[in-house]
Amino acid sequence: MKFSRVVTNVGNNKAVYRAYLENIPTGLRISVKPRTLTFTRKYQTRIFVVSVELEKEFLDVLWKFEILKQIRHANVYLCVHG
Repeated sequence: MKFSRVVTNVGNNKAVYRAYLENIPTGLRISVKPRTLTFTRKYQTRIFVVSVELEKEFLDVLWKFEILKQIRHANVYLCVHG
């Protein structure tokens, strides 16, 4: 599964946003691309994509449902540096 999001720089002209992943449940691979968003002016927009993959190929329906519930507890942070 892939989720794309748009970030708008509402702060200073120049800013750098970095993605940090925490509390990833066992059995999931979560990645963010790009991990760093660089802005050169105010109100500039950038897109990032969060990808979620299951590590096991054969899952029963109940386990899949449980994993989808756990995704809500995984944290993806974008921190501003600049």
